[in-house]
Amino acid sequence: MDPVDGKTYDMYQTTEVDCQVVAESATAKRMFFAGDLTNYSLSSEDYDQYRNSEFCHSYPGSGTYFLLLNGFEDEIRKREESPDFDSSVMDLETLLLDSFRKAFSLSIDRELYASTLYPGSSGGYGLYPNSIIYDTEKLLFYRDTDVAKETLCSFYSVDPADYPSLLSAEESITGFDQKAAGGYYQQAFKDALDKGYITDNDKDGISDQTVTLLFTILSDNDSATRNVEYLNNVLAKASAGTGFENRIKIEKSAPLGNEWFNQFQNGLSDICLMCWNSSVMNPFEIITYYTHPEYQVNVNWFDSSKEYMELEINGENIRLNLIEWGEAINGNEVVRDGRTYNFGEGQADLSLRIRILAALEKRILETGDYSPVMCTNTRALLSQQVYYPTDIYNPVMKFGGISYIRYNYDEKEWKSHVWELGGTLKY
Repeated sequence: MDPVDGKTYDMYQTTEVDCQVVAESATAKRMFFAGDLTNYSLSSEDYDQYRNSEFCHSYPGSGTYFLLLNGFEDEIRKREESPDFDSSVMDLETLLLDSFRKAFSLSIDRELYASTLYPGSSGGYGLYPNSIIYDTEKLLFYRDTDVAKETLCSFYSVDPADYPSLLSAEESITGFDQKAAGGYYQQAFKDALDKGYITDNDKDGISDQTVTLLFTILSDNDSATRNVEYLNNVLAKASAGTGFENRIKIEKSAPLGNEWFNQFQNGLSDICLMCWNSSVMNPFEIITYYTHPEYQVNVNWFDSSKEYMELEINGENIRLNLIEWGEAINGNEVVRDGRTYNFGEGQADLSLRIRILAALEKRILETGDYSPVMCTNTRALLSQQVYYPTDIYNPVMKFGGISYIRYNYDEKEWKSHVWELGGTLKY
């Protein structure tokens, strides 16, 4: 039933779908405005002009992008020992310090990062975006639960007692804290001196070496350039007045193509922007991408079998490693000290499963490997030939898709309409 006119219509007014691969954004834009495509995803250059168009729709994504930091100690040391690495002016090992990794994360305002580099997207703070459903029958979202909010507040050092509500405490999080970042950079300077990673031979309180990090790129494009320039700017501001003032530099790696994942995983580059797209209706499955060696990006420097987490459940203090927690929450039996644990669907209350998931999310964030920065939202123009039956986005049905899409013009009428407008549409 159409929610506007109240009339009932058959599904699938669409009788044919023509899929085309259009590699260049400029070509796709030209085709869309000539009436040849049904959708056009806005680029950063289009955003200001079309974001308020009545034909523009926002599509929340199912994943969170994060900046992953290299922690492969053996490979970092090998790179420093190579003949072309001048240790008198460059350093990599400081990246291994918890203090430096905390400073890095606190240097980034998540909303500003998203709006600057990927207009239409929003800041990301945890492993899961707002669109992930944990109860499909009641359409309940993981990020709306108290335990998920408490996880973010705890990780970003926000005290809910300072706010009128837990929700307002969570909404205050930006991920950016200039003062705290500066403190961690200064601590990292002291830690790096103590470990011999850097020197301060002239005693001016500033590192003699520049921490020089490679940003993983698939191809050398504008997006990669903007990311590197943005990060260099924010890190410079956050480290000003510390021992690393003007001593942090991010450079683009060589274009790695399909080898980008292996190159980063093997410690040959240092910062990687990536995303695990979650199953919208199963947040438990995606946690294994952070806890199981088969999927972990950081498997070469983070051994989940040796990392433990303890939770009190029904009066029992249960201590399992992260692999075991990931397995148990997904319905696999885990035997530890003669006891069998299974917290899968139908084996444990949903509220308990969510509590375990939130604890795992916090534990993964605390590794310092992952700095969430952005939720993968998309804004796109919809052709004037068609319209959605609703403007309310549903994470399962979205806007109705091909099943429910309605037509203002059939193909013959549409071509005539575009011709009458001179071959170019306005949105």
